[in-house]
Amino acid sequence: MGDLPPLPPPPASETLLDRQRVRALRASSYFWLAIVPVLIVLLVFERIGGRPPWPLALALVAAIGVALAQRRAESAPKRAALATLVGVGAIGLVALVQYGPVLGAGMLWLGWVLAAVFFFEHVLLPTAAMVVLVLAVGLAKHAGYLTTSWPMPPGGLSSWIRITFTTAVMGGSSALAFRHLMAAVAAALSREAQARADEAAARAREAELESERHRALRAAAARQHLEALGRLAGGVAHDFNNALTVVRVGIESLRDDRLEGDERAEVLDDMHRATTGAQSTAQQMLSFVRQGTVLGEPAQVHASLRALSRSLTRLLPETIHIETELEEVPAVTISSGDLEQAVLNLCINARDAMPDGGTLTLRCRHEKIAGVVSVDVVDSGAGMDRATLMRAFEPFYTTKEAQGTGLGLSMVHGVVARVGGNVRIDSEPDRGTTVTLLLPLLRPAGEDATPTALTAAAPSAVAALDVSPPAEPSSATGASPAQAAALASSSSEPRTHRVLLLEDDALVRRSFSRVLRRGGYEVVEAESVAEAMKCFERDADFDAMIADAVLPDGSPGAAIERYRESGHEAIVVCSGYVGDDELITALRAEQYAFLAKPVAPQTLLDAVKQAIDDDAGTRGAHAEVHA
Repeated sequence: MGDLPPLPPPPASETLLDRQRVRALRASSYFWLAIVPVLIVLLVFERIGGRPPWPLALALVAAIGVALAQRRAESAPKRAALATLVGVGAIGLVALVQYGPVLGAGMLWLGWVLAAVFFFEHVLLPTAAMVVLVLAVGLAKHAGYLTTSWPMPPGGLSSWIRITFTTAVMGGSSALAFRHLMAAVAAALSREAQARADEAAARAREAELESERHRALRAAAARQHLEALGRLAGGVAHDFNNALTVVRVGIESLRDDRLEGDERAEVLDDMHRATTGAQSTAQQMLSFVRQGTVLGEPAQVHASLRALSRSLTRLLPETIHIETELEEVPAVTISSGDLEQAVLNLCINARDAMPDGGTLTLRCRHEKIAGVVSVDVVDSGAGMDRATLMRAFEPFYTTKEAQGTGLGLSMVHGVVARVGGNVRIDSEPDRGTTVTLLLPLLRPAGEDATPTALTAAAPSAVAALDVSPPAEPSSATGASPAQAAALASSSSEPRTHRVLLLEDDALVRRSFSRVLRRGGYEVVEAESVAEAMKCFERDADFDAMIADAVLPDGSPGAAIERYRESGHEAIVVCSGYVGDDELITALRAEQYAFLAKPVAPQTLLDAVKQAIDDDAGTRGAHAEVHA
C-alpha cells in the first residue's frame, strides 16, 4: 500500500479543523478511551457468554501495551495515536474471536480506517497491524489453539487468507480515500482561511492608504492655507498700520484745544471709519484662519465678496484687473469663513491661469427659480481643455507641476458639498474659465428677503444695523411696543443692575466698565476665572455677566456655570476669537449672546439690557408655571 502525500502546511492562522485535531491529539483522555471500552466489552462478554478468562488476559495485555506506548512515545500526538490503535485493535480482536470474521473483521476494519484517517500520516502501519491480527486469529483457529463458537469458513486456511486480504485491501483503500478527502477538505479550509487573512490584510492596507491619503490632503491643504495666509499678512499689517495712524493722529488732534467743533467731529468720524476698517480686516483674517470653526453667522455673500475683493488687490499682481458685479442676495447656509476660503482658492487658480495679466470678475446673484445664490469667479486666462475639466476636482491633480498642490478645486468642492451646494465649471482653451458656486439659501426667500432679515445673525450685527420695520404706535400711549416695554422696564426697576465683567485686558476692561457705569449699571470687575470665582464667593447676586472667551487661566466656562447656578441666564460673551469647543457649541445653540470685538458702546449696552430682559422674562414664566 503506497504512502499518502503529506498534508499541505496550515497557514499562520490555523483552521478550525487543524485546531480541533491538534487539541484531540494532545488529550490524555485517549488513554482511557482505549482501555475503558475494552474492559466494558470484556465484562459484558464474560457475564453473558460465560467464556473462559482468556479475554481478561487479553485486556491486560492491551492495557500493558497502551501503558508502554504512553511511556515510550516521544510526543503527545504519537501517544494518542498508539493508544487509539491498541484500543481499537483490542475491541476488534475480541469481536473477531467471539463472533467470527463477519462482525469482527467489520469492526476491526472500521476502527482501523478511523484510526488511520485521523491519527496517522501513513496507512501502512495500521493496515499491517490489521493484517497481522486477522491472520493470527485464523492461524490460531486452524491450529486448534483457539476455541470459538463459530466454525472455520469453508476452504479452511485459504479462505481465511482471502478474508484477511480482502479486509486489508478494503481497509487500506478506504483509509486512502478518506485521507485524500480529508486532505482536500483541509486544503480547502486552509485556502479559505488564507483568503480571509489576505482579504483582512488588504482591507487593513486600504485603510492605511486611505488614512495616509487623508493625512497628505490635510498637510497639503495646510501648506496652501499658510501660503495664502503669508500673502495676506503684508496687506493686513498695512491696513492695521493705516488704521493705527489715523487713530493716533486723531488722538493727538483731539488734545489740541484749538480744534473747532466741526473739525473735532470730522476727526472722530475718521477714527471711527479707521477702526471699522480694521475690524473688517480682523474679522476676515479670523474667518480665514478658523478653517470653518466659526460661530455660525451665515455668509452675507455680497459683503464677503466685497471685503475679499479689497484683499485681492494686495494678493494679485497689478496686471490683473479686478471687477465686481455684486447683487444684494439672501443669506446662504455656508459660513463667511468657508465662502471666503473657497473664493480665495478660485482666485489663486485664476491668478495662475493669467501669468501675463487679465481680468478677474466676482459676481453674485439670486437664482430665484432654483432657490440658490450663485457666485461666479470668472477669469480671462488660458482656460482648460475637456480632459483637464474631467479631472478638475480630482485631489492632487494639477497642471502647474511643481507650483501647485492640486487641492484648490477639490477643497472648494468639498466645502460647498458639505452645505448641500454644487460647483459648476465652464471653460474652453484660450477663452477663460468660469467657476460657479451654487449655494443653498439659509431659508426660503420671502417677497423682500434680504440678508438683513436673517434671524441667525450675530447679536452685534443685529444691534449695529437697524433693519426692523417701524413699529406700530401703541393705541394707549402713542408709543411703539418696544418703547412702551422700555418705559415699563425703566419705571419698574427697583434697583441698579449688577454686572460681573470678566475681561483679562485691563484697557478693554476699563473701557467696558466705563460704558456700563455710564449706562447705569453697577460693575464688578474680574481679570481671570479664579478671580471671578472669588467674586461669586463674596456675593453671587449678579443680574448679568459679560465674559471674554480667551482668558489667562482658560475658558470662562467654569465661571459661566457658577453664575448659572444662581438662577440667572443673562450671559454675554464678548470676544474677538473663540477657540473653546464647548463654548462654540453653546454659542451655536444660542445659549448665550455673543458680541464680536471691537464692539460699539451702545451695542454693548443693548446686548446687556436684552440679556437681562430675556432672563427676567424666562424666570417670570417659570414662576407662573410653578405657581
